[in-house]
Amino acid sequence: MDLYGIDRGEALELFMQPKGEITFLPSRLKLLNPLPMPKEGCIVAFHPRLRNKPPHVGLFRGGKVLHLMESGVSYLSEQVVMAMGFNRVSYYD
Repeated sequence: MDLYGIDRGEALELFMQPKGEITFLPSRLKLLNPLPMPKEGCIVAFHPRLRNKPPHVGLFRGGKVLHLMESGVSYLSEQVVMAMGFNRVSYYD
């Protein structure tokens, strides 16, 4: 369950694997409903410039993105996360 009481475990399971053990299956994102723009509590997927890398995901909360990094939990604006090497962002409910 996430902060909003929604169980997205099956769709997000691949993102919870240890770094280096992730096998990205684009079909997993199809388990989620795409949104045209962010809304409170939605999943934000940051797609890297290198197509063979999996998206980085976070939770949209209070106009920013709550997500995990190697250094710990971060709460950053979408623009700051995009500047970390991502070229596209998408939103899912």
